[in-house]
Amino acid sequence: MDEPIDIIISKWQERQTIISNNLMELYEHPYVKIIKSMTRDTINGYMGITKVKSLQCIKKLDDLWKYYALLSDTIDTAININKKRSFLNNTEKEVRDFLKSPSIVFETQYVSINNRSLLSSGKIEKKITLDELLKYMQNSFENVRKNINQIIRASEYNKLRLISTKAEITKLNIKLNTFGISEIQLFDITKITQIERDPLQGMIELDKLVYNLEKYKVYVKSFEQEYKFVMQHLNKIENLLAELASLAAKSQNAINQSTKLFNYKKNVKPIISDEVLKSLEDWLQLLKNKLCYKNLEAIKIGTIKLEKECLNKLKIERENYYENIK
Repeated sequence: MDEPIDIIISKWQERQTIISNNLMELYEHPYVKIIKSMTRDTINGYMGITKVKSLQCIKKLDDLWKYYALLSDTIDTAININKKRSFLNNTEKEVRDFLKSPSIVFETQYVSINNRSLLSSGKIEKKITLDELLKYMQNSFENVRKNINQIIRASEYNKLRLISTKAEITKLNIKLNTFGISEIQLFDITKITQIERDPLQGMIELDKLVYNLEKYKVYVKSFEQEYKFVMQHLNKIENLLAELASLAAKSQNAINQSTKLFNYKKNVKPIISDEVLKSLEDWLQLLKNKLCYKNLEAIKIGTIKLEKECLNKLKIERENYYENIK
């Protein structure tokens, strides 16, 4: 059994009120005001994909008000027809047919004279029903709301991500400075401005930036490990040279004591000369002075060679020292 026509009209009026309230709330929402302001601003406002999508949102929002006007006019027409109902004039069927029929002119297309016959109209009207209009408005409303949220959230997300990424880069640059490496420049002011003014595309650009940063962090970590390896061995060489110099001094002192006590020179083992010791120290100092990320591999090779040389010299010096103190 069909619902009474008064109930049907009442339901459409309730929908009309709800739609009006929701459209007004969306229209006055702070996010919408931000998007409108950023779209109008030609200097610091939106650009690129974000501007295109923002303009689409604003247009769809304006269109929703036009569709709301169509919906209201259709409901008002149904109410007016229903008011004419009387004992002798039952307009109920007319109202029902009106509400269900494609009576709303939704679109009007212009037909070029090149494609028009003599009896054809220059305009083609697309008519839809009230239910179809409501469905279209619902989809459009959800689409606008979704895209507005997407733009604003992208903007807020990018701001936070930029702050954290800049902090990571600053931290990395401080570490690089300790190694004598120039600061990395993963993005410039232009790129930051682009990310801020085009947040939707900016999310993609930030992904690229973070990816490059992670790659650079891996490189820096690898370099840091190599750097620490070289520094550890340079420090080891410094200790080896100190021990070498100490053994040479002790060996010379033992020889001097023996000569003084026994008034003759016994067969002594040779002591490393000051010239050789100084050449090893100069080699060490040269490696330290040249240590930087550009020469790291060469310094590493030189460090390994110098350490091997020092160990060989130290082995001989130890053997000679024990012979000289007998």
